[in-house]
Amino acid sequence: MSTPAERKSDLIARDLLRQIAHGDVAPGDTLPTEAALAERYGVNRSVVREANKLLEVHGLVQPVRRRGTVVLDPAGSLSPMVMHALLVDAEGQVNPEVLADFIEIRAELDVLMYGLAAARRTDDDLAVLEQAVVRLGALVDEPAAYGREASAFALAVAAASHNRLFVTLARWHQQVYDDFEELFSLTRQATVAHCQGCRMLIEAIRAREVELARRLVRGFHDWVRETLLASARKEHR
Repeated sequence: MSTPAERKSDLIARDLLRQIAHGDVAPGDTLPTEAALAERYGVNRSVVREANKLLEVHGLVQPVRRRGTVVLDPAGSLSPMVMHALLVDAEGQVNPEVLADFIEIRAELDVLMYGLAAARRTDDDLAVLEQAVVRLGALVDEPAAYGREASAFALAVAAASHNRLFVTLARWHQQVYDDFEELFSLTRQATVAHCQGCRMLIEAIRAREVELARRLVRGFHDWVRETLLASARKEHR
């Protein structure tokens, strides 16, 4: 039985999305007509129409009267699917240069987010974070479950920052992580050391030590950068 992820419109949208992200179709260009795309992919025009709607949802195209479906700059889209397409090159491997950009911006956002959490957290926020760390400690022998709990921990920190956009970004980042679970799991290993690092962050947040929280996160991301880029470059050879 087919699943929603296997719909022809999804597959066509994904292929066109990849072409736009990789620059095969430039911003300002118009996509081929529905009839031409239907012939290319061997589907009817209604399937192509739905695929174009999906691209529009992801901020990659815009229908323009009397012109057609105009391609937009993928850099203007915040869709995790676009980020996925940018991260993967034409050979299906992670692009180290794009990965470096992702890690760089994620590091800066996390430093700010954890600092705000230390400054703004409430007692209720702290209780949620402490419970998350306890659960992490109980899952060091279960890598998959540990990874999910690490995601919940990051979301709890975002909530403790009391900035709605950080919660949105935490969920966005999680979708990207889910798409590249094998790669990013290198930095979320179910180990006592990782759990201890989370406990140190909790203590900094508890004490409202803003600069300490920022330094700890900065040090973690320095390690993340080296670990992930080394792995990506090795696979990209």
